[in-house]
Amino acid sequence: HRLAPGQRLRGVEQLAPRHGDASMFVIPNIVVHALAGKPISLPYPGSQPFDLVYADDVADSIVRACVAEALPHSIYHIGSGRTYALAEFCEAVSAAIPGACVEFSPQAQGGTRSVWYFDIARAGHDLGYRPRYTPESAIRHWLDWSAKLGI
Repeated sequence: HRLAPGQRLRGVEQLAPRHGDASMFVIPNIVVHALAGKPISLPYPGSQPFDLVYADDVADSIVRACVAEALPHSIYHIGSGRTYALAEFCEAVSAAIPGACVEFSPQAQGGTRSVWYFDIARAGHDLGYRPRYTPESAIRHWLDWSAKLGI
């Protein structure tokens, strides 16, 4: 099977191994800065909610969509199935990368970011999709992957 015209997997912000400039991506940019030993100042409060999915979970959802017997719906949401506070994610980064320094804006400039929280029940039912990675395990996997590749 393959996705038919008009069918799609729609994902939330992805945490994916990146090195170098990740400035347009808030979540990976935090990890990139921590790996470089550089502090990062975010224009969001630590309470800012967001949904996050690790790249390996996205890849798993794509494979599942390709081998599914049938896909009765046109859109499948891919995410973690919950929201995380930005500070919660940063705590996971600090636990994995000692010395990581993140500063939050106590009052977000222009308000908080919009929040994309996707209901992943349809992907779970039709694709058997279940996210395997938490922010903590995704960061550990990223670091292990980078170490294996020597980057």
